[in-house]
Amino acid sequence: MEFLHLWTHLFLGAAPFVFEEGKLLFRPAPVLSKIFFSTDEQCANPFGFEETLPKDSAACALLRTTLLVYINTESKDTFGQAAVRPCRYVLHGRDGSMQIVEGRHLESQAAEALRNGQFRRVDVVLA
Repeated sequence: MEFLHLWTHLFLGAAPFVFEEGKLLFRPAPVLSKIFFSTDEQCANPFGFEETLPKDSAACALLRTTLLVYINTESKDTFGQAAVRPCRYVLHGRDGSMQIVEGRHLESQAAEALRNGQFRRVDVVLA
């Protein structure tokens, strides 16, 4: 159980979903060393779907139904003074749709949809 808690904290931070000013926010705060990110493109088959994970990525399962992929093309840690942070989200719907959200977090409708498992994959671009 302690391992799962540590893994969750490393990939999502202490409180990835928060409620602020009447809005639900998804605000991940990963604490990953740059060595966690791949050096090559990789294939994965989570949840029965074939996925291609780009170079410079690290992935985990979110809420048992969504593939969460961090993309770190700057090859930096996600903690410390020179850290990279989320700046864009690419949301892949289960219906084949795709939506891009610019910003540090997802809010309201997108955060709710994520929590409800409506996305098969979420790419979080770090910069």
